[in-house]
Amino acid sequence: KNLVDIILSNNGYNVVNIGIKQPVSAILEAAEEHRADVIGMSGLLVKSTVIMKENLEELNGRGLAAKYPVILGGAALTRAYVEQDLHEIYQGEVRYARDAFEGLRLMD
Repeated sequence: KNLVDIILSNNGYNVVNIGIKQPVSAILEAAEEHRADVIGMSGLLVKSTVIMKENLEELNGRGLAAKYPVILGGAALTRAYVEQDLHEIYQGEVRYARDAFEGLRLMD
């Protein structure tokens, strides 16, 4: 998460890093306040994968999926889980970033 912040910031992106273990309400509040173009989440623990799925479902439920593309990464995730399983449930665009440089490529 911090490396993604550094890489994106050093390449001209404005990153709003709200920290770890934030509820989806805090993520959406920050996204609205800062007029975010993308929401990014990183997960290091297997439990993170469940929370990310719940967060995507919440964005769907609030009708915000079309507004916010989501980039997901971290040690707990695999490309297949994001691009197959989560892609099937999220009504917006969701992408997997293996590392900070792939995150930068996706942002570009």
